[in-house]
This record gives sequence, C-alpha cells and structure tokens, in this order.
Amino acid sequence: MKAVVLGALAILAATAGFAARKLFAKKPAVSGKIFSAAPKAKESDSVVPRREDIAQIDILKILKFQSEILFEECTKYDSTLYLSFPPQLPRIYGGEVLNLTSAVFDACEFFLQNIAEPIRVSVEFSSKELRANMSSVKLDVRVGIDRELKDPRTYALKSALESAASTDDEYLTSAQTHLRTLGSHPSIGADGRGTFIKMDAVLSCFAQKQDFSAKKYDYNVIITHKNRAIFEELRDFLNGLGCDVMPNSNWESAKRHLNDFIYVADVVILDAEILRANISEINYLNALEKDGVFFIFLLKNKHSLKVLEGLSFKFFKLEMPYFYDEFYATLDIIEKIKNDENFLGL
Repeated sequence: MKAVVLGALAILAATAGFAARKLFAKKPAVSGKIFSAAPKAKESDSVVPRREDIAQIDILKILKFQSEILFEECTKYDSTLYLSFPPQLPRIYGGEVLNLTSAVFDACEFFLQNIAEPIRVSVEFSSKELRANMSSVKLDVRVGIDRELKDPRTYALKSALESAASTDDEYLTSAQTHLRTLGSHPSIGADGRGTFIKMDAVLSCFAQKQDFSAKKYDYNVIITHKNRAIFEELRDFLNGLGCDVMPNSNWESAKRHLNDFIYVADVVILDAEILRANISEINYLNALEKDGVFFIFLLKNKHSLKVLEGLSFKFFKLEMPYFYDEFYATLDIIEKIKNDENFLGL
C-alpha cells in the first residue's frame, strides 16, 4: 500500500492540478470536488533555481488523495477520519511537503491498522507563525484518536520516539524516515482528548492565487452532526461565507424547522450516521416536502453509502474528511441550479 501511495504522490507532484466533478443525480449522488490547480514548476537553465522555478504543490490535493485511500481503510473497523486545515494557512508549498504529508498518512495508518474497533482519527494542522508575505512557515500537525491507549506497547513506542530510536511498527518507522529528511521527528502522547502523534516541519510556501473565501453565499443552512466539533467548524466556516446557520446541531430540532417552515432552509448538511442509527429517518426524508431544499450528506465511511441507497430524491454526498474546496464547489452548483432549473439537464 505504501508503495502505491508514494508512487501516486510522485505522479501528482509532477502533474498540474486536477479537477473532478460528478453530475447531480439520484444514484450515485453528487460529490462536488473541484480543486484549484497547483502551479507548474517552470523550466530554467540557471544552476541556482529561482524561487518561482521550485516545484509548487497544493497540500490539499495531496491530503485529498490520501483521504480517499483512508476512507476505504476506515470501513474495516467502522472508523472515520476528520481533517482540520484552517483556511488562513498557506496551501502551496515546495516539494518537501510530500515528506510531511507522507508522515501524516503513516500516522493515520498506525491508528487505523493497530486498533481493531471504531475510532475517530483527527488530523489537525496549525501554525503559530502566520504573517503576510511569508516565504516559509512552520506547520504543526496533531494526528490523534478519541481515546487514550494505556497498553505497554504504547509506552514502548513513546520511549522509542523520544529517543529517536527505531520502533517495531512499520508505519511509525516510515513516519520517522520522512520527518528525518525535514530535520524533525514524531512524538506520541496522550491528553484529555485521547492519544496523539505530533509532528512539525519548516516548509517553503508560496502565495495562493485563488481566494475562495472572498465569495459569499446567502443561504439558510441547517447542520446536524453527532460530533459537536464538526458542527461548530462547519457553522463558523459557512457563517464566514455569508450563510445564516441555525445555531443547533440537534436532529429533532432540525426536523421541526423542516416541518414548520419558520426557518426556511436552502441547504441541509446531515451526518449520514443519523440514518444508520434509525432507518425510519429515511422514510421521513423521502416523504418530506423538499422544494428548493438541497441535502448534503457527510459519509463516515463506505458503510454510509449503503444507507443512502434508500433515499428516493437527489442529494449531494461528501466523504469524510470533507474539504472546504468541496463545499465551495457544491455551493456553486447549488447556486447554478437555483438560477437555472435546467442546469445539468435536471
């Protein structure tokens, strides 16, 4: 698997960015995926390459590619993956970023392959050094799960990582190798949120040519998700785009608004796990008057797809972890459909 991942990453790094878009239909549903193209490196005869000649890679393209592999891996033990990459972080980096993203992938695999029960793997990017016109930035990454591991092997791995010694785990060994090229190393620990692997790297970064956040959408939005952190992040993100988000993640409360039309929703973002937990909700949604309302389902893993097969209306679907680019693309499609009912030949 590792060879396949790294080989594909090399292809992605050498290729201009791609854009994927699926049609809005009943089955399969839309997964709006549009990404800005990472600029190509320019050819130069100079012995010392100019800054603009260095390979420029969109980190979110790489993370998206990896997440599609991990989405499949999550199905094994009914786990899920969550990614937090704040919009204010740079997204275009030099080629060395591939070592960081490979280490992140290895850390995710470490948890998914070693814990034979449902878990939520969270990948959180941050930086304390953001400023205008940066040429480099230190990225901090926390890859964690929602429980504390107290088995003896965890302590052994912690000691090995702290001493920069080799571990007996192939994924952590691989992560160590990638981070070593960046002058860094992973560390494992635990806190009130669970067990985590932390890493960091100083990377060259480039100006981002597209600013998606500049576009505004005037939509009434209902978000219902079992995970409060996901609800709050989506709420803040969509409020920042000009949307009016109902300040409650409770599904029963959302249903009251869908039934009484006091809060007329344009978009409903729904955790597909709510349908898995109660199949009768599928019948409720099928019978609901949905004129002018667009549903976006967030899929935990491939098990969620089976539940959506029972829906008889058109909808969008986004796999976890969702990416902001996917929401921009989906909201754009919704806008086009609202302006032209014949858009996409519906």
